[in-house]
Amino acid sequence: MPAAASQSYLSTRISMMSHRLQPAAWFQQIAARPTTDTARIFQDLRLIDDPQQADEYHAESRMLETFLCEFKILLRPHKGLARRFLLHWVRHIELRNLKTILHGALLHRPTDEMRDSMLQMGDLETLPFKQLLQADDILEMLRIMDKTVYASMSRQARRLF
Repeated sequence: MPAAASQSYLSTRISMMSHRLQPAAWFQQIAARPTTDTARIFQDLRLIDDPQQADEYHAESRMLETFLCEFKILLRPHKGLARRFLLHWVRHIELRNLKTILHGALLHRPTDEMRDSMLQMGDLETLPFKQLLQADDILEMLRIMDKTVYASMSRQARRLF
């Protein structure tokens, strides 16, 4: 790509994303507030629209959803080792979904309720969540996990279970 075209592309991308950026003073102002009102802080950070959604679970879920959207954008230009490292790091969110399924299965929660509690990771998912949600019991879930990158964890859990 010629230098002029590259510069034009970069300028276009920056202008497209500039609405997401805030000046450093904006963050300093929020950090300096003496308030412990999490609803107000989350509203200022544009993580929630309604202060009634400020309970701990919704706040965490909303922050992780925002993180995943931003992460997908930041991941695009990376290749090779850097991409694998970033994808490995985001697996922590996938483990949160797995914990939601296992916890829901132990408490015999409805599948729809568990699915609604999970974060939608889209193409970042490596676990077969649909199969895990349809599993009849914990042992079947662990057998399904044997075919994933979490196989060693599954074997350990089966021994303990």
